[in-house]
Formats: sequence, C-alpha cells, structure tokens
Amino acid sequence: MAPVAANISQASRNPGPRKGFASGGFLWLISEGNERGVMMPKRLTTAQQAEYNRNGWVAPIDIFSPDEVTGIRRELDAAEAAHGEQLQDAGRNNAHYVLPVLDRIAHDPRILDAVEDVIGHDILVAGTTLFIKEPETEGFISWHQDARYIGLEPHDWVT
Repeated sequence: MAPVAANISQASRNPGPRKGFASGGFLWLISEGNERGVMMPKRLTTAQQAEYNRNGWVAPIDIFSPDEVTGIRRELDAAEAAHGEQLQDAGRNNAHYVLPVLDRIAHDPRILDAVEDVIGHDILVAGTTLFIKEPETEGFISWHQDARYIGLEPHDWVT
C-alpha cells in the first residue's frame, strides 16, 4: 500500500502565518514569520517555543507511539484500498469528514496542544488534504508556502 500523508490545516485568530506538518509519529511546526511567545506550554518545552520563535519552526515533536503509527497506517491503507479512486482529485480534500482515522488525528489533543503552544487556543480544523504517492512512482511536491495557494487571510494558521 502507498504511504498517505495528511495536511491538516488549522486556523486561529492569533497574528502571524505559521504552518506545520505531520511526518511519521512526529509533528513539525513551521512559521512564515511573526515572532510570538506563548506562556505555559502544554506540549512543547520552553526551549522548543524559543526555537519556534527564533527560527519559525520546531521539529520533531514526538506525538504518536510506534504502535499508534502502525494502527494509523493500517487504517489509512484500508481506506485507500476501499475508496482509492474517491480519494483522488477533489475527493482528497476534507477527507477528515469521511475517514474517522483522519478526524481522530486532526482532533488529537497532543497535536492540538502543540499547535496551541505556538498560535494560541482559538483553533479550528479548517480542512485536510491527502497526498497519496505510491512507492517507486515519480512525483514531487516542492517546498512551498501554503498561504500562497490556499488564499485564506490573514495568514495566521498552521498546516
């Protein structure tokens, strides 16, 4: 089965464009600018918050255990096997509405706590986008800034 990555977009009222992504059992948080400190972190250490404010990103943040990653992968593989064609093109957007595994990831308190540590508590899961790439196939998604393509203003959200 192909690896499946979920791009989980978060919106917040707090200033400053930020983004992040999940990779394996880790969450990476990346900013497009605007330094901001958050007091009393829930998930991140104060050193991680300082790194985020200094560099605009912090990684990795350990979120899922190896057993959890195995279970998530099993559920994603099953969903792709059952609904593969439906998860292409427009069907790859907002899949957290129809795939319980993605809804659980998007609303996992450990992820939301890390997000809150950098953008504050006013968090909205605004969408998910699946990027399914079969092993050994060509294809590349270059490093980019989602804010340029998504069109939400202001750019104070995490992906």
